Amino acid sequence: MEDKKEAALRMMEHTAPPQLQENTVSQSTALVQSAAMVVLVIALDQWSKEVFFGERAGSAGALNPGVSFGIGSSLAGQEMNLFLIVLAVTIAWWQRAYFVKHPLLAGLFFGGVFSNILDRIQFGAVRDWLPVPGLQLYNNLADWAIFASWALFLGVALIKRTTHDSEK
Repeated sequence: MEDKKEAALRMMEHTAPPQLQENTVSQSTALVQSAAMVVLVIALDQWSKEVFFGERAGSAGALNPGVSFGIGSSLAGQEMNLFLIVLAVTIAWWQRAYFVKHPLLAGLFFGGVFSNILDRIQFGAVRDWLPVPGLQLYNNLADWAIFASWALFLGVALIKRTTHDSEK
């Protein structure tokens, strides 16, 4: 029975459009790719915050105890950390098949999440320094990584749905 499934997957790889082809990356390779992206995002985000807050102490930037747009800022630090860790684990479990197929998007997402959690542990809040155009708000590279991962996630899902619907 397993041979039929493998044969079908091989056939699909040669006939299906690239967006629908089964990803042949093994779980261990996906984990390595995702972990590398997590490390890269954390390193770049933490480095950028050190440069900004080190060189421009007292200039525009903010310590944000909440999440996006200050939501949840009334939660105590440990409660917020626990909530965010549980949320990240829940998302990882819920989207595990997708993240194996798209390990770099997983790495973007979790790199951003873990970098912001690292800030919360070290500083009691997230260090935001990038101005959001048109608003009086600031964010950081980790926030952009999280946003980019979800925008790409939705884009891939929309492409798959559009391609699937057009084949009917």
